[in-house]
Amino acid sequence: MAQGAGALLLRLDDTHWCEIRADAEQAHAVVRVGPLETRHGAAVPLTGPSLTLRAESVTATTTGPDDVRLTAVVDGVEHELTRFDGRYLSTEVAGGFTGRVVGLRALDGVVGVTEVRYAPLTADEAG
Repeated sequence: MAQGAGALLLRLDDTHWCEIRADAEQAHAVVRVGPLETRHGAAVPLTGPSLTLRAESVTATTTGPDDVRLTAVVDGVEHELTRFDGRYLSTEVAGGFTGRVVGLRALDGVVGVTEVRYAPLTADEAG
């Protein structure tokens, strides 16, 4: 991403989403719920050539259906950028019926992507 800035986006609708934004220097998380948009946690400096961005649904730590976990893996070291109640990206809070969608977007300049992987949970993994 040295020539631009990009993001990994997980969204339910225009006002319920989260993303990891990365440029040549750092990666950080942004979460939007309704009219509130905020940067979550500290930025992680990008010190080497390898960067992996992850948006995951993980076991709930509250009474929600799951937690949403955003991480950046920089040269093999995983950094949790944020973790929050998955209800904020669900039809319980936002309404609608579409479910979550994931995508990539360029924020500025030219963004290079080497690989994209999607791995749904199996019934055994979901518990």
